[in-house]
Amino acid sequence: MNQTPHVATTKTMWAALVLLCLAIFVPGQTALPVMDRDEARFAQASKQMLESGDFVHIYFQETPRAKKPVGIYWLQSASAHLFGGADAPIGAYRLPSMLSAIAAVLATFYFGSFMFGARVAFLAAGFLASSLIVVNEAHLAKTDATLLLTTILVQGTLARYYLFSKNQTSAPGIGTFGVLWLAMGAGILIKGPVTPLVALLSVFAISIWDKNWKWFSQTRPLIGIIIAATVTLPWAIAVSFDGPGAADGENFIIRAISEDLLPKLLGAEESHGAPPGYYSLLSLVGLWPASLFLLPAVWAAIKMREQPAVRFALAWAIPLWLVFELIPTKLPHYVLPAFPALTLLIAYSLAHATNIFSTKPARVWALIWMVPGLALGGAAIVLPFIAGDGFSPWSLMATIGAAIATFWGGALFFKQRLWQAATAIIIGGALTYGAVFQGVLPALSDLWISNRMAASLETYFAENKITDNRAVLLSGYNEPSAIFLLGTKTRSVNPEGAASLLISGEYSAAFISDAGNQAFSSAINAQNTAVKQISTISGFNYSKGKKLVLHIYVLADKIPQ
Repeated sequence: MNQTPHVATTKTMWAALVLLCLAIFVPGQTALPVMDRDEARFAQASKQMLESGDFVHIYFQETPRAKKPVGIYWLQSASAHLFGGADAPIGAYRLPSMLSAIAAVLATFYFGSFMFGARVAFLAAGFLASSLIVVNEAHLAKTDATLLLTTILVQGTLARYYLFSKNQTSAPGIGTFGVLWLAMGAGILIKGPVTPLVALLSVFAISIWDKNWKWFSQTRPLIGIIIAATVTLPWAIAVSFDGPGAADGENFIIRAISEDLLPKLLGAEESHGAPPGYYSLLSLVGLWPASLFLLPAVWAAIKMREQPAVRFALAWAIPLWLVFELIPTKLPHYVLPAFPALTLLIAYSLAHATNIFSTKPARVWALIWMVPGLALGGAAIVLPFIAGDGFSPWSLMATIGAAIATFWGGALFFKQRLWQAATAIIIGGALTYGAVFQGVLPALSDLWISNRMAASLETYFAENKITDNRAVLLSGYNEPSAIFLLGTKTRSVNPEGAASLLISGEYSAAFISDAGNQAFSSAINAQNTAVKQISTISGFNYSKGKKLVLHIYVLADKIPQ
């Protein structure tokens, strides 16, 4: 059984993890512009819930959004309501992700303490907090940080039941049982089958491995499924029998399966395809900087697989990883639910298998590991010159952080001062990510076309004292971030349609891309109507990988002479 550390020491660890999370996750929450496309779609759908007062059905403008269940939209709507309602800034919609990420780190420490002891769990939680994908998801108004939390709660409680069956921990109480099944229900409301999938894969893998299923019966699965169902079924029933297309049998559940789940399982949805092995290669970056220890730690964990806690962590991470490697649609964050298990295995290996890190393969891996750090530090310097206003102190801070992690952490690794190396890479990662999200990324003005569109339009409205009819038209650029920033009534049309609607007076302005500018002008001239171009915006549409020029037009008679 793992020993509990002194209470004062444990409190210090809790406080240190909270401070680390705040240092990494808070910078950039309000400074980083709304991101395309997923974040903007989630935030816009949550915004429309507040605008309409309908908290059952999910829409992106007039289109039903059957991508994810309602859980994250409820959380985002509640958060935005506290900070001004539907017009709250994007930071308000990101708050649930940030808080979920913090809670996920603390939950890793809590449950990891039962599995491996507080010292190992503390380091593992630090690794999780400073890993690139976790930091990224903590800054985005979408599902994955909250999914990470529900997954850790489910897996952590399952680990307690399993380790109790091995006489490794004290008996789980009613609270553990409640957390397991309530978190299961919450996970389904957040991202459908993912949380149950992680749990089922772990349960099957370790039960087959041990040739023993009795331990799982202690979780009282029949009662637990009823509890999880009470969390999920009320909304599922409501949206299925009173939703868009319900009368024709095209309810939310059917649409979610046919439009979201099956396309990902059967093909590379939205061109997000990659061959098996993609996540294994990407782990070097996604788990950076803790990926310094990843490859040798996994090998060490396999060698220590007879230890119950190690076995459970392997059963958590490996089957899930293999499943996502086989699914055609691949995005970097899909394997995020495996990260807590991996960081726990890394930390445990640092404590109990230090010899593995002095081998030649481990040293070669460490040299390869330096590449992402060098790339990140270099990008912080170069990108502001390409897409922003040039060098800034934030670039310097990010580069210093990357250098601390890469060179100081790497040097300590090669000297086999492993715990000091772990501390160095976490500190370096924290400095890097804080500077990148607070200063470097927000300053890449060429990328934030929608923000510049909204700012130009707001200046025009203020100068001309326009308080009503602020709806605008888009032609040639219809990214979701523009909808979120310009308003739900924003309409995407072809150039001729933009000309007709602008002339009608229903819309106050039109954004026309270079590609459609001639057609728009011809349509305007055919109507013997004058328009005035009030501004031009040029930038880089990173969603499509193309340069873009937008012309902003208003009716000439709307401009004071």
